[in-house]
Amino acid sequence: MEEKQEKEPPSVALSGERLNEFYKARSVELTQSLIDAFSTSQETRGIPSGEGGRQFWASVLFARICGFGSAMHSLMPETPANKLGAIYDFAPIATICRSLFEAYIAFKYLCEPALSMNEYLLRLHGMQLHDCTRRPDILTKITGDRSDDRFSEQANELIEKIKRNPMYVGKSVAQQKSLLSGKAAYYLNQEEILENEAKASAQSRGMYEFLSAHTHSFPFSFIRAHLHEGRGTGRENDYDKLYIAMAAEIGAPILMSSIKIMKNLFPEIKKFRRYKINWDAGIFTPPNDDDFVFGITKGK
Repeated sequence: MEEKQEKEPPSVALSGERLNEFYKARSVELTQSLIDAFSTSQETRGIPSGEGGRQFWASVLFARICGFGSAMHSLMPETPANKLGAIYDFAPIATICRSLFEAYIAFKYLCEPALSMNEYLLRLHGMQLHDCTRRPDILTKITGDRSDDRFSEQANELIEKIKRNPMYVGKSVAQQKSLLSGKAAYYLNQEEILENEAKASAQSRGMYEFLSAHTHSFPFSFIRAHLHEGRGTGRENDYDKLYIAMAAEIGAPILMSSIKIMKNLFPEIKKFRRYKINWDAGIFTPPNDDDFVFGITKGK
């Protein structure tokens, strides 16, 4: 009996000129959001951190967000940072996009302006405790050396700070246990951290799992790739092109939401200027006039 040949699935929802238009639009959105993000980063440089150091940690995490966004942009063909790019490979972009999302989770969890000072400090000390727990464990596995006692000493101090925090007593037993164990970086899950986000839905969770499958090289990411013409070859094809555009569609709103948080955290800056960007050299130049919008000078 002849082996039944598995049929190639139907073509992607977008193809041809419609796909090209969708790809270009998402590329422009990612570019513009990156210009605003880089500009925000430049405008907030050197400003003293406020009470509790929230602005400091916001700057650290925002820099990571900008870095992941920039890496996606650099790998995405036909962007200002990759004008001659001819490699259409969704897998590495998916991994970076997932990292961008997780950096945003950390940023929102720790730096949300609406958090009270006590709640912010509770979360900060919980994250620092996690560092004191995981860092020596990882380093010991790498080097084989005995863990530094200073980590355990600092961990004990952080546990006492967490217990004394007025917000601690109002947490559930499970959350209190999570905070004191140091095993988890957050005492809330992703859905709880994003509960006020417009797109915190089953669909966004599905996209996260879609990106995760490619990050971890789970079967979902490759087991049927051979049925999609051109996918995984690096050559331009509808599947990789659509998925890359979808990643940009995820990344741009994350950058814009992060910018909004930064602006709320730095109210002393009344106007955020948009900088000119040399994409090849990574040089940022402040504009000389108001004609500079989204990285494009009017009339040129």
